[in-house]
Amino acid sequence: MTQKESRSHLYMIWSSMKRRCENPNMPNYKYYGAKGIKVCGEWHSFPKFKEWAKANGYVDGLSLDRIDSSRDYEPDNCQWMTLSDNATKSLERIVTVDGVEGNVRAWAKLLDCSPGNISYHIYGKGVPVEEFIRRRARYGKNQRVVRNPSERTVKAMRRLNRKLVELTESVGALQGELDFSEEQRLSESPVLEVTA
Repeated sequence: MTQKESRSHLYMIWSSMKRRCENPNMPNYKYYGAKGIKVCGEWHSFPKFKEWAKANGYVDGLSLDRIDSSRDYEPDNCQWMTLSDNATKSLERIVTVDGVEGNVRAWAKLLDCSPGNISYHIYGKGVPVEEFIRRRARYGKNQRVVRNPSERTVKAMRRLNRKLVELTESVGALQGELDFSEEQRLSESPVLEVTA
């Protein structure tokens, strides 16, 4: 393999595929290798992978997609897609919560949030997607979702919310009491006298 080849987009795709399936130190390993997703034996060789890629329509700019996301990276389960097609595919993913089934777009519309917000939780960046959907449905969009909150954290958040409500009410009352006209404000302003 040439140095130019090792810097190619195709090589990066191949290398990334192997790392996320085989290297526990990679951030995405938990979504691939830890779930049992493997790279088939023949694709451990870059020339074999490249041969398959070229024969199956690879051009720069495409991304590798597994047709069935529960199966391994292997010739009969992979295809090339544009990033936008791949993103659209992820929006069609079905999520089931408490017996209610819907794709990412449907849940986003129902919960008044962006599909990207739900996808963020699907791919393990925040709390599990089912928990996010339950909390969003229960508390609305202004509720901050905390991963595994301790009892202490929950109590502290409730106290903080109460204090914010009290503070808002106090500020409103003060504004009502201190609502002077411009003339009153000027006439009642203390005057500083400077003596020499």
